[in-house]
Amino acid sequence: MYITRYFSPTNVSPYYPTYPLFPYYSGIRQYPAVNPNQFIQSAQKSLILLNEVKIFLNKVSKDKNYAKQLMNAAQQSKTEQVKQLVKNSGVTQAPTIYYTPGGLHLNFASQDQTAECCHLIVELRWR
Repeated sequence: MYITRYFSPTNVSPYYPTYPLFPYYSGIRQYPAVNPNQFIQSAQKSLILLNEVKIFLNKVSKDKNYAKQLMNAAQQSKTEQVKQLVKNSGVTQAPTIYYTPGGLHLNFASQDQTAECCHLIVELRWR
């Protein structure tokens, strides 16, 4: 028994003929008109969030006692104490906080109620 092979100049596979994947694709795509207003607003609100992150990171990096208290509270799963410590860092917009015994995850989100335009995620590890 012999296997019949199909060869052609465009066929790289000796067993299967090739077919165009999208026979009706013309190669020209129509894109919608660009309006940067939402993009600009998102960038402006992200700068505000970036300032909040900077306030928190400055507190952690310059106050060893504060960093130790925050780590201890997170490792012991004391949620309210972790939230209070983050709030005491000087941030005006409270982030969503997740933590594990090995690190802290803060999600700073825009407080615009109409649409979620932006958020910054900070992950800090101590293990």
